[in-house]
Amino acid sequence: MNDQPVNAADHMSPAVRDAWRAYLDAIEVVREFIYSREYAELPTVRQQATQFLMQMQAVSYQWIIAPQVDYPRFYRYLHEPMSWNWGFPSPDYGYRWGFVDGRQTYRISGKRSDCVFLDIQVQPLFGIVEDAEFVKLPTKSYLVDDMQMDADGSFEIIASPEPHPGNWIQLDPNQHVMVLFVRETFYDWGKARPSSMWIGRVSDTPARPMLNDEPALIAKLEHAARFVKFIVRAWVTAGFDRSLAAQDRQFNHFATQHIPANAGGNPLAVYHNMIFSLKDDEALIIEVNAPTSRYWSFSIANRYIQLIDYVYHQSSLNGHQARQDADGKYRFVLSKDDIGAPNWLDPLDAAELGMMQFRQFYQEQAVDLPKVISVRSQDAFAALPAGTIFISPAERQAQLAQRSRDVLAIYGY
Repeated sequence: MNDQPVNAADHMSPAVRDAWRAYLDAIEVVREFIYSREYAELPTVRQQATQFLMQMQAVSYQWIIAPQVDYPRFYRYLHEPMSWNWGFPSPDYGYRWGFVDGRQTYRISGKRSDCVFLDIQVQPLFGIVEDAEFVKLPTKSYLVDDMQMDADGSFEIIASPEPHPGNWIQLDPNQHVMVLFVRETFYDWGKARPSSMWIGRVSDTPARPMLNDEPALIAKLEHAARFVKFIVRAWVTAGFDRSLAAQDRQFNHFATQHIPANAGGNPLAVYHNMIFSLKDDEALIIEVNAPTSRYWSFSIANRYIQLIDYVYHQSSLNGHQARQDADGKYRFVLSKDDIGAPNWLDPLDAAELGMMQFRQFYQEQAVDLPKVISVRSQDAFAALPAGTIFISPAERQAQLAQRSRDVLAIYGY
């Protein structure tokens, strides 16, 4: 290998330069892909595409280049409202991600808060191998609430390839990097208190250097190229397209979403999706029987399944926030205009084309798909049950102000 620079201004080695150019080629592949998908001709969708493309380049560094499996931690800010937002996350989850080596042993210790549930999902890191092999890798969810725990909520878990007595999470020794994907769920945002969680490597051998050597950097660049292509082609745009196909390509009704293995969904969850498109004077009334799951919510994403803003807008409601009607059902109103309904959902910049998800975790008994009725916006409130409380503009403004304070406090703002 010729390690001499090509010229006095470029000291990157030829091997790293080749890997870097291959990564840039992958970025161009996904650029062409997202701008050539169906509906990309719509101005708002093009704007979404540009934001998504820029974000994915930053995400590839966060997820692939930066993590060091010998120095693990639970990253809490790989998803954050308005900044790091991809793959249709839940507004109610305090997500964390730990990157580990499947060949090594780790000790997880912590103390559970009063969250709805605390779950650790073990899965391969996106793009670790080519797509055809990636979908064969196992994914498993571990509910921390079912593990041995002290009276004060303290717990300890060993994650390793070999069985371990007590609380144990199984790692795959054939994967040199895996993800411990934590979901901590909050219903009442104003009272949300994140659990404490710490992870450390258990080994008699010294940790590897922090700085990636050239072979490691080349391998990570190759991984990053696979990562962005997988996320964009096999997950994000495909997730929207699969949902529309499940609806027989007809807008404004729900269908069950069957998420492929290793696409980021939890195998113990139930997802019902609706691709919607609203006319200027249209409102959708969404009716659902009371869910039996430990957690449930409705939330909205755009064409590239990025959550629309839920900090300053009521674009999501969960089982604690939503108001139940006297007949035991829940009714939501999706409309560009705030008609004063308690369970109004604001589609914001996804009104012309968006995706709504009815997400349920740890369901005790299945409920029917939500029913959707289209009405004129001016007729929507009258179509709700008698006795529905009217939310005045001043009350809504106060609700939204409190909502934004509660959300931002969860993220330390």
